Amino acid sequence: MPAPLYTQTVIAFVWDFDKTLIPSNMQDPIFDAYGVDPDDFWTEVDGLVEYYERNGVVIQRDTAYLGHLLTYVREGVFDGLSNEKLRKLGEDLEPVPGMPEFMEATRQHVGEIPEFANEGIAVEHYIVSTGLREMIEGSVFGPVIDGVWANTFIEDVAEPGYLERLPVSPDPGPISHVGYTIDNTSKTRAIFEINKGVNKIPGLNVNARMAADQRRVPMKNIVYIADGPSDVPAFSILNTSGGRTLGVYTVEPDNNHAKVKALQEQGRIQGMAEADYRPGKPAYLWLMDTLEQIGFEIIEARRQAFSAIENPPGHWHRPTDAGTKRDSSYRVRFTMTVPNMKGVYEHREGRDRRWRPDGWRYRGGVRQGRSRRHRRRDDGRACGQVKVGRRTLACQSPRARQDR
Repeated sequence: MPAPLYTQTVIAFVWDFDKTLIPSNMQDPIFDAYGVDPDDFWTEVDGLVEYYERNGVVIQRDTAYLGHLLTYVREGVFDGLSNEKLRKLGEDLEPVPGMPEFMEATRQHVGEIPEFANEGIAVEHYIVSTGLREMIEGSVFGPVIDGVWANTFIEDVAEPGYLERLPVSPDPGPISHVGYTIDNTSKTRAIFEINKGVNKIPGLNVNARMAADQRRVPMKNIVYIADGPSDVPAFSILNTSGGRTLGVYTVEPDNNHAKVKALQEQGRIQGMAEADYRPGKPAYLWLMDTLEQIGFEIIEARRQAFSAIENPPGHWHRPTDAGTKRDSSYRVRFTMTVPNMKGVYEHREGRDRRWRPDGWRYRGGVRQGRSRRHRRRDDGRACGQVKVGRRTLACQSPRARQDR
């Protein structure tokens, strides 16, 4: 069996972004900066699938807004929109109550529990979003998260023959092409990358076959927090793999309580709370309780793993005192020589067999009999004799043999 790659003591919180960590859509600062009505933009996005379908072109609905955003840049509506400007606009994103303080509170909490600290249990926070990575990294969450999966844009594209030229740092310019994309379904890929440690080991492929005990963060150690139907694939993966799922909702500026409640009624989420992570609030209590529960499950799993390791065989020493007791939670097999015979006795669960050096046998603290030429039953009646070589020994009754 190969040596395990990880100790599997990491608890991972995986967060959606819009209406989970912020109360609205992250693109709102872009619309405000350029004076664009967000309702007009999203209405156009909703019609893109049908528009291109009439021309015989199939596009991805979840990421169609990315191409339309680039169209706004190319047409001068979002003039000069660059990755640097997206990061700057990310500073304008207002978090929901209790964030990002809650993320640091979870890390501190595991450090305050001695059992967790002794086992090296740690907490990591990741954001998996169909939004824009540059804006997430520019927000208040950038310094406190351990990783982010989101869409990216390219400013300067690689032209034909670029491999034959010396690498030159491109000048900052407006975004022009889509780079990395993530949609509702590919969120599950991000979860598997966290699960297998792809984000920690360069060159490890997410499709590589790995045993459950070789994965960095077991599915049962992952907590997924999100707000809507777009997260159903991720909810499903974790619900069927032993993970935890929490659906959160906001009431301002948009109220999506009904959508999250529908997910709960359909059994797609394990818990439901408002996106308010201040101490004492339902979301705070649910997540902290879940954190402790997972932590103690890790400790118990490691305890069982160590207890399954067998110690090497050792010597058994005959007790010299009738008051010596043996733990009935394990079985001991030993050989003891008594007058005129050699017996092999087994220590059974719930039984206490004790002997004195003079050959008297004790059971339950009461002296039962002694190995002599004529062994007698408890009621004093002889049970017969048998020949062993030159010696005549007493046999035991069926009841006595059954007790042994």
